[in-house]
Amino acid sequence: MDGNKLRLKTKIKLLLFKFIDSVISFLFRIRILKKDNKRIKKEILQDLKKKEPTFTGGAGEFDLKEIIIEIVNRCNTVCIMCPRTEQKRKSGVMALDFYEKLIQEAFEMGARAVYPYFMGESLVLKNFCDYVRIARKIGYTTVMLTTTGGPVKQFDPLELATCGLTIINFSLDSVRQETYGKIRTNMKLDEIEQAVLHLVETRNKLKSDLKIHVKFMDFPGINDGEWEIFEKKWNNKVDAVYHTVIHDWGGRTSLSADSKFSPDEYCRYLRQKLIFNWDGTAAFCCKDYDKTYPIGKYPEQSIREIIKSPRLAEARKMHNEGRLSEHIMCKQCYMDMDGAVMNYYSKNLKNKISGINTKIRGKADEFV
Repeated sequence: MDGNKLRLKTKIKLLLFKFIDSVISFLFRIRILKKDNKRIKKEILQDLKKKEPTFTGGAGEFDLKEIIIEIVNRCNTVCIMCPRTEQKRKSGVMALDFYEKLIQEAFEMGARAVYPYFMGESLVLKNFCDYVRIARKIGYTTVMLTTTGGPVKQFDPLELATCGLTIINFSLDSVRQETYGKIRTNMKLDEIEQAVLHLVETRNKLKSDLKIHVKFMDFPGINDGEWEIFEKKWNNKVDAVYHTVIHDWGGRTSLSADSKFSPDEYCRYLRQKLIFNWDGTAAFCCKDYDKTYPIGKYPEQSIREIIKSPRLAEARKMHNEGRLSEHIMCKQCYMDMDGAVMNYYSKNLKNKISGINTKIRGKADEFV
């Protein structure tokens, strides 16, 4: 099957899933939420307000804990779900001295976890480990990388295991080359698998603290039925095996499962997490891959000034008022308040109604 037919088949299947979700949600709202929506939403917001004073500075303030740094936005492959090729912004690399200054300031503000990746494959940089070493030298306790694994063979596993990475997460998504090639181009699955196992072996010999994870993302119509095989294959070989659904990039991509999941007590991008593009632009959240809604730019603005961005303040206020679904960016996010209400009240019942859909899509474990 050629690429165009495959994409068409996948889109049709995803549209079917979307239709099922819409019907379920509509029936569910009529039956239950029409009566209890306001009460449940009020309870969620009350729980949020109780936790507000625990943030640095009190209610409404930003308590910086995590920082995502796009050290490069180039990649060695093209993935079917990734909007990177649709970006209008320029490609580039974040210089080491710029990176060090930025994460040093973030550390002084309270950040202790740094993720050196965003809209690119960080392992295309041969000096990737230098970025890791700088973060650990500053004092970061968590340095995590998510990667396709394609360029991993250019690295000595000894260096990767000892440079200071605390977690490396390989996105594999398949157990067969035929399937894998429909999701990611120009790479050989067996070579990446061997590189992962070699890294595990090296890590074990060195008794390094590096955690090695693999991830399987559902692509309906492409890798159906492979999750169970994938889980069995990797279970007990790595530290964790994750199962996720398609990331929809805020509804901006044509390949989207349009899944809706409930948020935690608050959105971390509004309270404790920042993203910086390679040129220093601070993104609103992980869905804004093309910096369409920036909240500031470093170093023209300090991190302290960026976290006081009027755009962030407005979104936090809307969150507290239960109006986040009206926000220009948040209304397209799967972490919506309506989804929270559904989950809060009737997760088990809704799963029974939509069991077949849930089973096909798999468990939704966001890993960032």
